[in-house]
Amino acid sequence: MTYSRTRQWASVICDTYGHPSYRITSSIGHENGCLELVEMKNIFFGHSLVSMPFCDVGGFNCNNIDIEKALFNKALDIMNNTNADILELRMDRPLKWLHETNNNLIELNTHKVRLLLDLPDTTRELEDSFKSKLRSQIKRPIKEGMCYRFGKNELLHDFYRVFSENMKNLGSPVHSKKLFYNIFSDFVDCASIVMVYTKKKEPVAGGVLIGQGRFLSNPWASSLREYRSSSPNMLLYWAMLKFAILNGYKKFDFGRSNPGEGTYMFKKQWGSHEEQLYWYNVFNKERGKKTKTGVTFDSRPLIERMWKKLPLFLANHIGPEIRGHISL
Repeated sequence: MTYSRTRQWASVICDTYGHPSYRITSSIGHENGCLELVEMKNIFFGHSLVSMPFCDVGGFNCNNIDIEKALFNKALDIMNNTNADILELRMDRPLKWLHETNNNLIELNTHKVRLLLDLPDTTRELEDSFKSKLRSQIKRPIKEGMCYRFGKNELLHDFYRVFSENMKNLGSPVHSKKLFYNIFSDFVDCASIVMVYTKKKEPVAGGVLIGQGRFLSNPWASSLREYRSSSPNMLLYWAMLKFAILNGYKKFDFGRSNPGEGTYMFKKQWGSHEEQLYWYNVFNKERGKKTKTGVTFDSRPLIERMWKKLPLFLANHIGPEIRGHISL
């Protein structure tokens, strides 16, 4: 997701989960800037203003420090008026002027990076850049008769079937299916789904693609665990990268990861490079620093184990009610 798409994302999120949103604008001379905030309030997950939930970046859409400061002060006013505990700004660059305030109510998190791949002009050039092991992993599902298909809403049922099962297996609540319907309504010009199918036409892997300018982003991708030995996820990502090149995109955004974890290593093998993310938490001065959610690091493994044991239909029923209040 790019900064210029934050207004659409705010609309999608609010239409899906019913959260209030705020559009802040400011201008100096002929320069303009804006900040989109989504208010998320829940007894278990806290009360926050986030730009932008479910996304890697959001924050200020401007190139003027004075405009950023004006937007920031207006955001603080909204935080006070709504009694929110935290203002969260997700940036792909540091806000040096914010660091200079030396405010102990400002917390910077740099534990996540996003992984970007600079795309060549042809798919042949990209394939030639891969190590032999990676090329053989891409060929494995093809040899087993798997194929891929691109589409939009007509593939949403198959995508959600794979996505929701994968999320349950990971021990995580799933997003509402309505979120994806709204994405394909608001991003109709630049959103696609790619699905990988077995020889028997069973969906086994899928991803969502959203383009903007020179970037093609993959915010969600999943594959079924029982087909892991056939590597359908390798064919999935190869299909997405080919799609990016054939449609003129210059960069592919694999999304965020924690350095060193499994998803990070998976994305790095394609030749991607890191881009540091700068996520700022600004705490309400009336409340001081508070834990954003009621889920502690120690309790999370237990919750995940319990979630994995739920029947899929039940996880899909109650998962969106929870997931809509988790900004990650």
